[in-house]
Amino acid sequence: MKKFEGKYIELYNEDNLEINKLVELYKKNKYTARVLFMNSRKERYHNFKVVIFEKKNGDFNIVIERKCYGINKNNKMYSNQKRVLNISYKNNKFHMMTNTENGTFVRQLTKRALNSTEIGYDYIKIVKDELQKRFTWLRFLFESEGFQTISFNTIIKNKLYSLTKVNKFVYKLPNNVIKKLNKNFSGFEWDERFKNLKFYSDYYYNIENFNYFKGEEFNLFYDTLKMSKTMDKKVNCSWSLKRLKLEHDELSKNLTEIIYTNDNQKLDNSKIYLKFSEFSGYNIIKYTKELAYEGLRRKHCVASYKQAINRHDCSIFTVDDYTLELRYNNKIKLYIAQFRGFDNCDAPDNLRNEVKNKLNEFNKNIKEYEEIIASETSVELPF
Repeated sequence: MKKFEGKYIELYNEDNLEINKLVELYKKNKYTARVLFMNSRKERYHNFKVVIFEKKNGDFNIVIERKCYGINKNNKMYSNQKRVLNISYKNNKFHMMTNTENGTFVRQLTKRALNSTEIGYDYIKIVKDELQKRFTWLRFLFESEGFQTISFNTIIKNKLYSLTKVNKFVYKLPNNVIKKLNKNFSGFEWDERFKNLKFYSDYYYNIENFNYFKGEEFNLFYDTLKMSKTMDKKVNCSWSLKRLKLEHDELSKNLTEIIYTNDNQKLDNSKIYLKFSEFSGYNIIKYTKELAYEGLRRKHCVASYKQAINRHDCSIFTVDDYTLELRYNNKIKLYIAQFRGFDNCDAPDNLRNEVKNKLNEFNKNIKEYEEIIASETSVELPF
């Protein structure tokens, strides 16, 4: 193996007292130490270190190493070391490598990639602090709620070293709008909602007067925008909330009537939702004509959810006289995204509680179904 030539900098080296106790106990009584180890979570005996390998030309790697201690069935103490995270900076480009139980993954470095690792927050913070010391422009990126998915390489390549420049590049929205949005939304939800607005730029105008900053207001605006693109209409961002609602309802009515009359396709519901339908007895909508009819009779725009269903982002059910949207999240499993009746009124509490109880019961045994889930969830939109 070629010897590394350059600086070795140790940013952090954890002193795990639990490991020290296990070693001392092992010296006194190997069997007792083994029993203690086998009766504990393995993570209890992990030790983390954060180091930098820096070359003379300025290239570097920031590495998080995990050392695991244990005692085997023969009462022998062992340890193994693994690089669980490696941030590489080479030739003015960033890449991130993670080692997990499912394999090794290499990708471009983004905020989302860095924050979504299963490594502890404290260790990731050390990495982020070191990166920020070396690249001061990262401060605005880390302090903002947005920019979750733009790669650091894209910022460097396009010299987007200010909030104004990256806003224009990623969102194509005026800075005054971005600043207000930043106060009302956070994290990945923020990033995905507003980044997608640029794909509808031909279907809205007066964006500098945008004023739908509350969650429900923005959902209404975004949904109206989606239907406007389908129907070749335009949304005026200066409309009052009342006018926006009228335009939304009219578009929904027209879209639903067209789909109901002229189109009927089988929806590609994810198997996890089909399994829940079997389990609960709730009717799952399986065809676009059913979807359109549900929107028509309930006077909401669920007919526009065809693509979301086919992407396996959600599924639509009918429960009594109400429309139920379910989604999946790997932390909370199946959950209610929306449950609404005529003209978007909320479902009654007793019915909502009934559905929640069914979901809780189903989620207890969801592991046997999870391998069939085809995709992650995305941002929720209103009917």
